[in-house]
Amino acid sequence: MSIVYDSILHHISQHSILSEEEKERFCAALTYKKIRRRQYLLQEGTICTRECFVIKGALRQYEVSPTGRENTVQFAFENWWISDWYSTLQAQPSVYNIDALEDTEVFLIEKCKLEELFMEIPALESYFRKIFLKAFVSPEKNTISAENS
Repeated sequence: MSIVYDSILHHISQHSILSEEEKERFCAALTYKKIRRRQYLLQEGTICTRECFVIKGALRQYEVSPTGRENTVQFAFENWWISDWYSTLQAQPSVYNIDALEDTEVFLIEKCKLEELFMEIPALESYFRKIFLKAFVSPEKNTISAENS
């Protein structure tokens, strides 16, 4: 296993256990990509077909209002996933842009390949369920903390 995959495999190991064969199958499905500062990973109007894991750097997901104001939805820093999950799940054009705040390195995995791996590797599906639930609960927790301040 290449040293390049250490960060993503470590992240997975914090939530689920994969065998060596499962790790190899998962890593074989990943595409490594470098993104320059201000380069788009996703542009509004296109259908998002992949998930993105940030190895190094930072990405920003945002929408542009009719008046031209940029409204940031989320950031993704090292060891985190980002995508337009609504666009991916519904096969609808995205209302978001995702671009690099700095030179960034990522792993990409196509939705169709990830779905295949979920069927073949239940621990991988469990990992994604856990991190998606964590991402879903995080804004709720922040809202509750703000209300109690």
